[in-house]
Amino acid sequence: VKKLHDSHQDYARWDDAVTGLYNVPDAEFVRSGYTDSTSTGIIFDTAFLIDETGKDLFALRDGATLATSSRAYFGAAFAHILKESDRPAGEYAVASGFFQTPDGIAAAVAGPVVPFSAGFPVPAGQKRMLVIAKHLTEAMVKNLGEEFVIADLKLAAPDFHAEQNVTLADP
Repeated sequence: VKKLHDSHQDYARWDDAVTGLYNVPDAEFVRSGYTDSTSTGIIFDTAFLIDETGKDLFALRDGATLATSSRAYFGAAFAHILKESDRPAGEYAVASGFFQTPDGIAAAVAGPVVPFSAGFPVPAGQKRMLVIAKHLTEAMVKNLGEEFVIADLKLAAPDFHAEQNVTLADP
């Protein structure tokens, strides 16, 4: 998740991002900066840009447009990371979490698009929240297991239909 946090800052705390993503997002800027990045999937494979009213301005997955909203894609818990990273205009903060998406389990980071340079103007009354996500794959989890010497580490989606019994023990 740290790598996603760092990458989010590279893509969201940037004067050019303010110019290219506020007002009506510039299609060429979106294509070269975000669509192309999701198509390689090296850093992130999914990206959403959300305006101050909660409307998705773009939704991308693997270099293509997604036909679903950010809230539907990430689920109800998604509102938490949007709220946690929400700051007054020009202030930068991020929040992250793991989500079950229609495409599998993903780590996601959300935060505002803000200028890097002090005094760089942000259009009044507007806010843009950038969300980037990277889906976990079997190969990625296997590599983590090998790197941290965790035998047979595997990726498994939660079973929300299974009955769960929890027993609390006294210390």
